[in-house]
This record gives sequence, C-alpha cells and structure tokens, in this order.
Amino acid sequence: MSSGINSQHTDAPWKPRGIGGGHRWLCGECQQPRNTTAGSKKIGARNVCKECVDKRDAKKREKAGV
Repeated sequence: MSSGINSQHTDAPWKPRGIGGGHRWLCGECQQPRNTTAGSKKIGARNVCKECVDKRDAKKREKAGV
C-alpha cells in the first residue's frame, strides 16, 4: 500500500493541490485589478474598490464642509 501526496484521492486529479489562485476583479471606477473585496461597495451595477470608496467619501465630506 502506497502513501504520500501522490496516492491521495482527489476529485480532479489533473489539478494541483493548494489554495489556488485568488479571484481577481476590476474596479468599476479606476479599472484596476483587485484581489480582495474588503471595503468595496456595489455602486449601481459596478463593484468599486475601497480606495475609490474612500475617495468618494472624502469628496462628499469636502463638499458638505465637514
């Protein structure tokens, strides 16, 4: 009986084991590829990254005079 990583059963033997590649998405405002959705928001039909959300909030605060 063999043992080790090569003898372990997988559902997809042609795929290497591991965490895999992360899901990347494009920000709907700056068009930059992003790895994480932390802090992002859906504005209309687009996902917008945290940096763009922060920029929008800063502009709103500046416009409101706060």
